[in-house]
Amino acid sequence: MLLKAGEKYSIDLSRSFVIGDRMMDIELAHAVGAIGILVPEPGDQYNVKNEIRESEHKPDFQSRTLLDAVDWVIARTLENRH
Repeated sequence: MLLKAGEKYSIDLSRSFVIGDRMMDIELAHAVGAIGILVPEPGDQYNVKNEIRESEHKPDFQSRTLLDAVDWVIARTLENRH
């Protein structure tokens, strides 16, 4: 689905971010060359820690809140402009 959207809308997936609450979202991001950001649901920290440990992939960034994840994306995007 992401590959189709990238092609249809001319999205450079290698410069894109995927924000998700499970490791399958991070694995999807990495499969298409995007940056994967993990924001676990409150109270799900233990399950997510186990998922991270068992996965070959690691989040590029992990945040407690969606707002912190968005701030990280903005900061990283601004850094890469210079």
